[in-house]
Amino acid sequence: MVPVSTRNRRRQRILGPAVSVLACIALVGGCSQVVSGTPTTLGGYSTTEVAGLPASNGPSGPKDGAPESSLPVEGTDNGAMDKLARNAVADIDTYWSETFPKAFPGKRFAPVKRLVSYDSGGPGIQLCGENTTGVVNAFYCRPEDFIAWDRSTLLPELNNSFGPMAVVTVLAHEMGHAVQHRAGTATSNDQVIVLEQQADCFTGAYFRHVAEGSSKYFQVSTGEGLNQVMGVLNFIRDSPGDSDFRDGSAHGSAFDRVTAFQFGFSEGPQRCAKMDFSDVQKRTTLFQRSSRRGNRSRSRTPISRWTRRASTQWSRACTRCSATPAPSRPRSSRS
Repeated sequence: MVPVSTRNRRRQRILGPAVSVLACIALVGGCSQVVSGTPTTLGGYSTTEVAGLPASNGPSGPKDGAPESSLPVEGTDNGAMDKLARNAVADIDTYWSETFPKAFPGKRFAPVKRLVSYDSGGPGIQLCGENTTGVVNAFYCRPEDFIAWDRSTLLPELNNSFGPMAVVTVLAHEMGHAVQHRAGTATSNDQVIVLEQQADCFTGAYFRHVAEGSSKYFQVSTGEGLNQVMGVLNFIRDSPGDSDFRDGSAHGSAFDRVTAFQFGFSEGPQRCAKMDFSDVQKRTTLFQRSSRRGNRSRSRTPISRWTRRASTQWSRACTRCSATPAPSRPRSSRS
């Protein structure tokens, strides 16, 4: 997913905290007069708007009657998950083709060279120089400029846990690394957390496009719809005070990841491009651990053993790609 140094090409996880955006209606009873006005939270934040858009609930997911993309996908089984992923990439491509020249004057966006679907439970194939057997992930391979995903476990788990927009979120994040590479907003010397924060921010910028109704494939409400997206970001994150923001696999705490998404959603890609180590260090809730503890990642969100094994395998093997590990098996699923 990014212009990341090959040293830091560790497993990348994309997810962070669920943040509720609720519209409140104040009812005043037992008073002699009605108090007019718009309810706000402490500090003046509106409870009826989300970054200038009305806060509301409504349908989220693929639009009725949306077209089916014809983007070529290598290895596809043409099943429901691959169709959802293909449409997601097509929509994200459209957004960046229109937005990229405005956000980064003098530059144009080019789609990734390949899209690859694979079955982590089937015979492995070689991708980004490594074998995909047991690799429950989605990732961007910068050296070969392609995005790949596991259609058999990762995408169904995301879809069952958070709904179809979870799959869109993951692929928007991976495309964020491709955007990073094309725009030159990060270098091979940048910390991994900077690269991940930028990708989360670019994801937020894309979702603004969807929330405004500009996508021909998807829709998302600014209430429960965005809550589910935030839930995806929250599901895999680093633990505040228990993770080092300099770590080679750091993605940020729930606060960090949602904050980055909100910057993109509210201020657009230009804000994402301003994210550097200094910017992240000032607001991260992660801390630098003492040298006695070393530079080893510690606890994060609960991840099942089967996911942890796949994550460890990919972290050690794929030094050239940015990836999103699978969520733990959900206790309950949503259709």
